Amino acid sequence: MVKKLLFCVTILTYGFTNLLWLAIGLWPYKFFSLNNIEIDRKSHFLSFKADSFAYLHQSIIEKSFKSDNIAFSIELVIVPIRFTSHYVPRIISISHRHKEVFMIGQWKRNLIIRSSQDKSKIYEFGKENILTENKPLYISITYTPDNISLYIDGQLFISKTEDFTWKKQITQEYRIIIGNSVFGDQQWYGSLQALSIYNRPLLADECKDHFAIWTKGKQITSSTKGNVFVYPSSDIKQLQQLIIPKAFSPLQKKYLTPPWEEFKFESNYASDLILNFLAFVILGFLTVAAYSYFSLKKSLLLFIAVLNSFLISITIETLQVFLPSRTSQLSDLILNTLGGYSGGAAYYYFILFVKKWFQKLTQKVTTCNT
Repeated sequence: MVKKLLFCVTILTYGFTNLLWLAIGLWPYKFFSLNNIEIDRKSHFLSFKADSFAYLHQSIIEKSFKSDNIAFSIELVIVPIRFTSHYVPRIISISHRHKEVFMIGQWKRNLIIRSSQDKSKIYEFGKENILTENKPLYISITYTPDNISLYIDGQLFISKTEDFTWKKQITQEYRIIIGNSVFGDQQWYGSLQALSIYNRPLLADECKDHFAIWTKGKQITSSTKGNVFVYPSSDIKQLQQLIIPKAFSPLQKKYLTPPWEEFKFESNYASDLILNFLAFVILGFLTVAAYSYFSLKKSLLLFIAVLNSFLISITIETLQVFLPSRTSQLSDLILNTLGGYSGGAAYYYFILFVKKWFQKLTQKVTTCNT
């Protein structure tokens, strides 16, 4: 009777833990999340908050990147409202498929410019302590295959001369994202007051004149040769080139991100790894405990524990692809599976300990009775 009761309790606990771990892994269940961009009706400023992004129509990309030697300029007016340090929020991100090739970002109060040819050639520079809360900043960036220049409020701050040439790619596979990355995991918090894109590098005098025009009328110029996009604009066709989806759904999904891509030197990241391992140690332990009632071999029980942990974990990581607030990581799958195996192996040490303890207890009772 006692053995049957323990069997029922063990099976129920095992089943409940499987469901509980699955539920925790998919929290907060936001399979459909609204795009949280706010548009000021009078000024048309775009305010980016959690789970928000916008992107430009394909026609803008074709006009901007129409030659083999890509050259362009971006002018924008931003007002940051939050200063983060655990990642670099993307104000503007240009991606080719799943790879980011250029970005304008913010880290704390610093403005970051990054150009990436491949993993071995990443150029990054910027301006420290240039961003101020609720204060507009006029930024101009000119890009050519051998030079990137950064202008702040019409004045040249940095000019870098390197080989910035991007490999020739199919134009249709480029994306220009605003307020986030193509994966939706580098959220920028702030207001975009104006944006203008050119398919050529602007001259220093042009950057200075454009800032003067903005200062006088709070309007970004669109009359200069080579302009392919301007926001805000009175031209309806121009406004239609800015796409603001109703739902927050990243343009590119991440599935089982490798550990070397998502690794961070942070206590939160380390604690997350430890929890992923320990949680499935419990599940592996309960799996072996439940199936041990069927008199299976030790090797088979351990295999079941590993398989059970793997299936629960892969289900979570697969469904997390459709959860904008979560990320699918290979390290979680590996640690969950290892945790399941460790928990299954720990069960045998636990049983051995219980048997020894029970034998000692029995011996003491026998000695006392005699």
